[in-house]
Formats: sequence, structure tokens, C-alpha cells
Amino acid sequence: MHVHCKVRKWSPSVLKRLYAEFIMLRIDVLAMGYTEMFSVSPNPKFCELFGAESLGTYEDCEVMRWDLR
Repeated sequence: MHVHCKVRKWSPSVLKRLYAEFIMLRIDVLAMGYTEMFSVSPNPKFCELFGAESLGTYEDCEVMRWDLR
């Protein structure tokens, strides 16, 4: 499963809501039978906040992976 999130206006309340939405996304993705999610991100630190690990780079972005198991 490939995921992407774009935040236009950052604030602590946005981060709090994203954490809640991420939990729901994770539940839904697991229910669909996926065990991993991936993103190609220009901001890997943002992905790391949600538990992603880096698999390497692609052009100017970082390939990020979440193990959902």
C-alpha cells in the first residue's frame, strides 16, 4: 500500500489529529490484507514521527516503510 500526506499548515493540533488518523489508516490497511505501507517522501523525519523506517533514497526523496504487523 502506498500512502501520501501533504500538510499545508503545521501546528501541534494538526499533528495530534494526524496521529489519530494514522491509527485508523493502519487498522483499515491491515483489514484490507496489507502488512506494509510505503511512501516516497521529501520529508523523512515526518514519516519517522509515525514509525516509518528508511529503505533508501530515490531521486531527492526517501523511500519510507511501515511494518504493520
